Formats: sequence, structure tokens, C-alpha cells
Amino acid sequence: MRGNRLGEDNVKTVVIAIIVLAIVLLAISLFLASRPAKEEERKVEIIGLMNEYRIHPDTNVTIEFSVRNSGSEDIKNVSVVAKSLNENVFIRAVGGRSVNNTHYIGYLEVGGERVVSFEITVAKDIYPGKYGVLIEVRDALHNILVSKKIYVVVSD
Repeated sequence: MRGNRLGEDNVKTVVIAIIVLAIVLLAISLFLASRPAKEEERKVEIIGLMNEYRIHPDTNVTIEFSVRNSGSEDIKNVSVVAKSLNENVFIRAVGGRSVNNTHYIGYLEVGGERVVSFEITVAKDIYPGKYGVLIEVRDALHNILVSKKIYVVVSD
């Protein structure tokens, strides 16, 4: 009879432990659900960037657009990178704190907006056509916050 009593106590202890664990997991899930998603906290927009820019061989065009922090969290060490998707299209960041094809915006407060410029040059022997350029806004760890593909349209 004594053995049965110990078994019943163990079953009660396990049931109570399962109930407590379920309550803790429910509390954690409710807490996490009440927090905004990370994407909402760190939302960045590219404003004023056209989809296409027209250019002739051996010339250049300057593109200018804004980067806005429309999230709910300040972001440190923001940079904007423009990558050519073709070896005959060359990109250089101009003005501000820039090196090669990268603008270093730095701190971007909630609601803050910064204007960046890039000069795009195409080779003199490039064939007419549409050439891709990828614009990426990154954080301090080089995570891409937002990106947009645009096109340079080369005509004779």
C-alpha cells in the first residue's frame, strides 16, 4: 500500500510541473506577441529613386534619392551601397562621407532622412540595352535593411 501512495505523489508532482510549464510558456508567448516585430522596429525606405535612368555610351548620370528611417528604432552606422550588375557600368558615391560605391550615413534617428548621390558611368563601347544596378541600405553588421534594383538604359 505504501508503494501506491508514492506513485500517486509522483503523478501529482508531474501534473503540477506540466501545468506550471504550460503557464510559463503561455506568458512568454503573450509577451513576445505584444512586442512589435523586428522588421517594424527597423524599417527603412528608399524615396525618390526612379526605376530607370537613361544614358549614352561614355557619359554619366547622377542619381539622387533619400533614405528614411520610418521604423520605431534609431539605427546606427547606416550605409548605402550601389552595386553594378555589369562590368561596363561603373558607380561612384559622390558627396558626403563616401568611399568608392558606398555612402556612410552613420546615425539615422526615427523619422530621419538623408539624401545620397551616386554617379553612374558607362563604358564607351557598351552595347545599347538595360543594365541593372542594385541599391542596398545596410546596418552596422551589414544586414540589408532594404534594397531596390534599378536599371540604366543605354541608347546610341
